[in-house]
Amino acid sequence: MYIWVMMSSWLLMSCVTTAPIQEMSDARSAVATAQHIVTPVSSIYLEKAKENLEQATIAIEKSDFHRAKTLAKKAKIQAQKAVKEQQHRENKREL
Repeated sequence: MYIWVMMSSWLLMSCVTTAPIQEMSDARSAVATAQHIVTPVSSIYLEKAKENLEQATIAIEKSDFHRAKTLAKKAKIQAQKAVKEQQHRENKREL
């Protein structure tokens, strides 16, 4: 029983103490894509994505990996929304 508790604790701690490398990479990529597609002043989503990515970076520096992961995921979602918003605007202009 003791071994099971120790292994469970170690597994849980390893999930929390691992830097969210993939999430940060995904967020950076999504923000970079949005910056190339979205007109700078037109999207609050892009600004929110950049803010969340910056806060995620700060959280990593403080070893707050859970917060960093959450913020990185939010940044990715906001950047994707910015791209969709821009595409929607362009489609409306074409009509």
